Amino acid sequence: NDMRGLTRVVHKGRDGSIFLIPREPLAEDCGADAFGANEEHDVARPSRHDTTRSVAGWLSAAARDLRHNLPDALPAAAKAEAVAYARLLEDCCALRRAFVLRLRDPSGESWVGG
Repeated sequence: NDMRGLTRVVHKGRDGSIFLIPREPLAEDCGADAFGANEEHDVARPSRHDTTRSVAGWLSAAARDLRHNLPDALPAAAKAEAVAYARLLEDCCALRRAFVLRLRDPSGESWVGG
């Protein structure tokens, strides 16, 4: 991963999903140890609208949603896991953790640009 990869455009069609696959931490201060390397995690699911963002934009939006849209009734353990996942997304966006994004779309409307 490098800064060029973070600016790559990803268009997610309505039926598309984006998944994050973290690799080994690149920095000692990376606090996302609860998430093992090579496990797949949701970044974006199918939605009503097509959306185009940079890789950094997708990661940042997912982290922001996790941090700001947690239901009050969510158990403490689930909240802690969501916050840890938000930190993982932020670590990937800051290039402290290597990662791969996987794009799936049964309709074929999603694409990755340059």
